[in-house]
Amino acid sequence: EQLRAKGVSTASVTSKARRRYGPDASHAGLADLLDVSICAEDADAAKPDPAPVLRALAGLGVSASLAVMVGDTPVDILAGMAAGTRAIGVAWGHAGEAELLEAGAESVASDPRRLCALVLADSSGPATGHELGNATGTAA
Repeated sequence: EQLRAKGVSTASVTSKARRRYGPDASHAGLADLLDVSICAEDADAAKPDPAPVLRALAGLGVSASLAVMVGDTPVDILAGMAAGTRAIGVAWGHAGEAELLEAGAESVASDPRRLCALVLADSSGPATGHELGNATGTAA
């Protein structure tokens, strides 16, 4: 909600099938906070391949250089980096901080408020920045 209030475009890039993702996103309160959702059947390859991230970027109309991939697994981090985005890990998901940093995350947010601060602090892009992630990682 904080990111949306600041005008940040958001997308979900998940390995879940859309039939499973839809109810999960609704239950988590994310469905109305996302501009684009890329599910398993929406891309030709799965993370860590950059294809699903690139598809989300195209759907948002956002350049990779202005985007941040947020994720809770090393494959999320690797996919974002392969697509040319910044990559931030989140500590409330599947992998620990050390694993995410080892995969290449520039930092790991300990909670959604810290994640928002990291995304909004990006001085290389527009004032609002952009954020991408999987269904777990976009819980800000």
